Amino acid sequence: MQKIELKLNDTQLLKGFGILCIVLHNFCHWLPKCALENEYTFHLKRTFVLLDFLKNGEHIFLNLFSYFGHYGVPLFLFLSGYGLVRKYEQQPHSPSSTALSFIWHQACKLWHLLWPGLLLWFFSDLYLHDWHWTHTWQHVVLLVGFVGNFLVGQDIAVGPEWLRHFVNSLPKRDLLMGPWWFFSLIMQLYIVYRLLLYRRGKLPLILITTGCLALLTFSVLIHDRHQDLLCFLRYNFVGSFLPFAMGIWAARYALYVDQKLSLLALCLFVASCFHSVAWLFSPLLFVISCLPMVSAKGAVRLVLEEIGRLSAILFVVHPIVRAYFILYINQGGHWYAGLFGYLLITFALALVYRHVLTHTDRQWRRFHPTTPF
Repeated sequence: MQKIELKLNDTQLLKGFGILCIVLHNFCHWLPKCALENEYTFHLKRTFVLLDFLKNGEHIFLNLFSYFGHYGVPLFLFLSGYGLVRKYEQQPHSPSSTALSFIWHQACKLWHLLWPGLLLWFFSDLYLHDWHWTHTWQHVVLLVGFVGNFLVGQDIAVGPEWLRHFVNSLPKRDLLMGPWWFFSLIMQLYIVYRLLLYRRGKLPLILITTGCLALLTFSVLIHDRHQDLLCFLRYNFVGSFLPFAMGIWAARYALYVDQKLSLLALCLFVASCFHSVAWLFSPLLFVISCLPMVSAKGAVRLVLEEIGRLSAILFVVHPIVRAYFILYINQGGHWYAGLFGYLLITFALALVYRHVLTHTDRQWRRFHPTTPF
């Protein structure tokens, strides 16, 4: 067994692979005749649809990313947990701050990343819908307030009148650009880390992880036809805590992985696609199967590291670009031409976006030199 100790370039490489999975997934799963994923809920028939597509040789590359690409998210969660411990607990001069200042600092970093994307998305959405506003300002406020994931999914017809009136008057889940739901999720995990896990040892980490898994298992075993509870938990920190906790554990107490263990994890990951309870552990298995990638060398490593440095920006801009190329395909455009154009424009826009963020960061530091971004 080899102890996993990730250096900065290793985390960039894994981020590069993770964001490629996410960017490709969020394009491919909109294509007709591509297998839908089991991300927030579990439907066994979707796994068999994927098998049928693969057996028939139908767009194998696109179908694999359509079904599996969302697992780039747990890879990022693992790296987030790992990075928080390394930065705030293990560095010789680790920053020390109150819980409130820590949470505010993380929120400011996310806002700084998000605000140019929101402006770009706003005008893009207006253009795509003939200059008609298709969302509400409530949803924008909920997004930037990191609470949009807590919304109920539908109106309710049972319960006390005051409760029905309150729930039914709430804006329903509107994820704006889809993947941006991740901002609420990661903010929840930052808060849980600082309030309950920061420098607190093994027991809180084990208890919270066990509690989250118990809730998820319960939500699967109740056989709710619509899987509303499972969907709600998966959109929020309970459903994503396992890979995050694994990252914290790996940074604090070490993680030992070798090629044989990773291969076993990959086999179990594939098997987990066929059972709802086993599927709850698939994010953990996926992360373990990816860790040997840090031994990559040469051009592959250089490319993935560079993509990893752009990963946060790629995450913000790719849904905006995606809308145009999905429209192009729906109007009869070639799938692979659309995919190539989508990737090309996404990376080009990400480079411009990085320049904008760098410039605004410098301007902010001129007036607020003690506020780090």
